[in-house]
Amino acid sequence: MNLAQIIDQTPFLRDLYPTEKADIISTSEKIIIPAHQTIYVQDARGEFIYFLASGEVDILTDTHHKTKLPGDSFGEEVYFGTRQYLATAIAKKDSEIYIIPKTSFKNLYRHTNSLSDSFFASFSELLIKEKLTKTPVQQPLLLYKTTSYTEIFGWLFTLLAPLAVFQILGLASITAESRLFLSFLSCSVSMWMFRLFPEFIPGVFLLMSTLMFGLAPTSVVLSGLSSETFVLIMSVFVISILITTSGLTHRVAIYLMNFASHSMLGLNLVIFLIGTILTPMVPSIASRCVLVTPVVSKMLHSLKINEKSFLSVQFAASAFFGCSIFANVILSSSLMNFVILGLLPVQEQDQFQWLGWLKAAGIYGITVAIGYFGFMLITMMLCEKRVTQKHRFAEQSHVLGRLRKEEIFAIIGMILLTAGLLTNSLHKIHPSLITLFIMFCTVGFGLISKNQFQREVDWPFLIFMAAAVSITATIKHLGMDAWIANFLKIITSTTHSPTLFLTYIGVITLITRIFLPIAPAIVLLSTTFIPLAANEGVNPWLVTFIILVAADMWFVPYQNSFYLMFEEAGLIDNRLFYDRHKFIIYNFFIGVIKIGAFYISIPYWKSLGLM
Repeated sequence: MNLAQIIDQTPFLRDLYPTEKADIISTSEKIIIPAHQTIYVQDARGEFIYFLASGEVDILTDTHHKTKLPGDSFGEEVYFGTRQYLATAIAKKDSEIYIIPKTSFKNLYRHTNSLSDSFFASFSELLIKEKLTKTPVQQPLLLYKTTSYTEIFGWLFTLLAPLAVFQILGLASITAESRLFLSFLSCSVSMWMFRLFPEFIPGVFLLMSTLMFGLAPTSVVLSGLSSETFVLIMSVFVISILITTSGLTHRVAIYLMNFASHSMLGLNLVIFLIGTILTPMVPSIASRCVLVTPVVSKMLHSLKINEKSFLSVQFAASAFFGCSIFANVILSSSLMNFVILGLLPVQEQDQFQWLGWLKAAGIYGITVAIGYFGFMLITMMLCEKRVTQKHRFAEQSHVLGRLRKEEIFAIIGMILLTAGLLTNSLHKIHPSLITLFIMFCTVGFGLISKNQFQREVDWPFLIFMAAAVSITATIKHLGMDAWIANFLKIITSTTHSPTLFLTYIGVITLITRIFLPIAPAIVLLSTTFIPLAANEGVNPWLVTFIILVAADMWFVPYQNSFYLMFEEAGLIDNRLFYDRHKFIIYNFFIGVIKIGAFYISIPYWKSLGLM
């Protein structure tokens, strides 16, 4: 038996990549040990792991004995950092053995957990009489799954839709370039609708097709990569990485929970407040959910709150809506806000930076907050009364100790960012340059590593954002924005007021979200309706704002990727810490509050001249 055969029959090694197997074999050495010769003794320095190709080897300690057969391994204890072998190995028969340096396995980062478990199980056989078997990992809770029939239909539709659109547009009075572009666009929309690829891939396909057929200049098609919005989002990502990895967010969360741990209502308010504090600092709803949800789920588990109780649902709601309910109110609270900012005309981009955006969305945000807190008070009256264990949070606060260097720099970064944005009217420096400077200092001073920059920045979303900006620029270059506006006059001809026009857009967005993921739905609808805004007496920002609000509303879990990540982050023993059906009902009422807040805000928007 050679080493390749041993690897292929060893359960925890057979799944390695072929290149990884080849690397292990390249570092191995084959030795032949005659019967009764000692291979190594207990307490000898250990650098190698042994794999038996033929013969038999006895593994001995003062109290235990185990015979290894061909295909078995021994000396695994050195993998765990012990400098000496914990047993003696003696050849029982003439044996052929492959020795492999432990560093060869240490370099297999992708398999660290499985190797640790398997090597430990193999070594433990020496200490117990029965063979250890690795407990199979329970499959994670399946949150959403497309059937194979749906996928097949999706591929057929993706292939046929562009051909149908190309033929139909032959009857329209548009240029050949626009006809081809819309055909490729229909293909991308189909990919998004049936979730055939990650969200950024259809955008890349559309840009690639546009460039290959020469439908627009390269400077237009790739304009998203050179936009200020791209630089802004990338920089904000890096700043948020510093804030989250420094431990500052966890420290603030523990301090706040310790402060309000005297009651369940206080804890709910604090959990909501934690998500709200993170909202302007971490520009991804999913990232905020991943930060907050595990803390809440573990807290409920330690407090022994039944997952079927309404109290657990209220805690889940405080965590989720604290992270998401103000996502449209603050510019830096959602990546899609930056994308929308890049789609607006230049004048609106300058008008709706951080403070301008907050001013315009402020009344809506206040109304939503009042509605949510009122609804939360009602639901808390229906919840069971529980007593908290305040000492848990006090002990956690004590363990955190003093502020670390990374936390201090995170605070300084937030102060610089806030000061730069508040004084923007004085220095006239674009926010993207302010965030880029803070990013330069963060990476330059080694506060985040190169690996963190590569791994934790959401590069697929940045590519999607760049594609979205580029698609809008291409549509304008081809003159299709005017053509789309004329084509959609059927909608505007039936509207007699800006309010009714915005209502139509909201309804269309809700319907579109049944079929399309949130990001492409927002981009496509914004690109479509922004050209109509001026004719209806509505500011383009307000059109995109209602699209953002409506797109964030959902009624079944598959519609909202943020919620799916929220569920995954809160799993304990593969179980949710709350009742999903009750939560969905709760979410429906929050949607009603959002709709009410939108209409309540209309007089305020009129006073600002936005409609």
